[in-house]
Amino acid sequence: MIMMNQTFGATSLSTLRRPDPSRTTMPPPHLSFVYGFGPLMSYSRTCNKETRPNLFVFGLGYSGLAIAKQLKKSGGSVAGITERSATASVARTCSITALSVEESTTRQMDTFIAHHLNKSTHVLCTIAPNVSQRHDPVLFEYGKLVEEAPFVKWLGYLSSTSVYGQHDGAVVDEDSPFLNPAPKGRLRIVAEQSWIHFAYRTGLPVFIFRLAGIYGPNRNALNTLLRNPNVLRQTSETIDMLVSRVHVDDLAAAVASAILSTPTELDLKAPRYEHVYNISDDLPASRKDVFKYADALLNKIGLACQAKAVQTQYVSRRHKQRASKRVSNAKMKELLPELKYPSYREGLKAIAIDMQKI
Repeated sequence: MIMMNQTFGATSLSTLRRPDPSRTTMPPPHLSFVYGFGPLMSYSRTCNKETRPNLFVFGLGYSGLAIAKQLKKSGGSVAGITERSATASVARTCSITALSVEESTTRQMDTFIAHHLNKSTHVLCTIAPNVSQRHDPVLFEYGKLVEEAPFVKWLGYLSSTSVYGQHDGAVVDEDSPFLNPAPKGRLRIVAEQSWIHFAYRTGLPVFIFRLAGIYGPNRNALNTLLRNPNVLRQTSETIDMLVSRVHVDDLAAAVASAILSTPTELDLKAPRYEHVYNISDDLPASRKDVFKYADALLNKIGLACQAKAVQTQYVSRRHKQRASKRVSNAKMKELLPELKYPSYREGLKAIAIDMQKI
């Protein structure tokens, strides 16, 4: 079972260069030890008679479950693991085969994963690295099973735009440098590199999706204001920073498109094993602008927030680490030419309408 208490060793960003496809040497020593890598090699997988994708998801959380649902709508088959039994129950109501950590033993979990990987064509990891880890937890525990799975032909990893660090409001794309990212961003870089080296080892393409701030039903500025009306009055050095976002439905549609696309459509040319996509909407915006718009929507639907006439200096730890940048989604348009929610305005308005129906 995936353990969350491994010791994390600091890794210098200077060692996290993009692998050179022309090299045929071993991966870094620590990766060779963790994953049991031998010499780099590429090999073809057994052909699965099923044409529809059979996806296994490590982490059926907020984003993972949305992606699973989207793929089911497109005719795919999905199985996966999650932390909570309540989430697993929701997944099952959508015809997704799911098992949770809360309702299983380590042996049951390992058996479940091995059984479903054995017939999967696509593998997606949404589990974030923990601060106590120096490796990707899924590859550490189940990398060998993924490598030996006979039909797997596609790997996916949900990363974060936090890897880019502080760009002072400038536009960043998939080739932008990592400028002093916060600790969580550094962990994401380590995990990305783990998956890229694993892709070189197995000869499988890996799709790394760098996600902007995710919002959607139950996770949005409207709900935040209803819980804490004073958000608009809280002063913060990050309140005016430009932040990119993406609605969970558009995120799911983009990843599902990558899963369903043929290699020809995505131009998968060896030895280019890694394919990186920023996943964000079209309009970076400050938290101040988003919360003002959310407040106006709540007033419009009769859920006005009664903020106290006080001003606080509270800044969450998460917001202290937030960096200002505008994330380019030009490459993502290869997967999803048109967004359902091009900006936070369309997304929040749709959520507000649904809240009004309750």
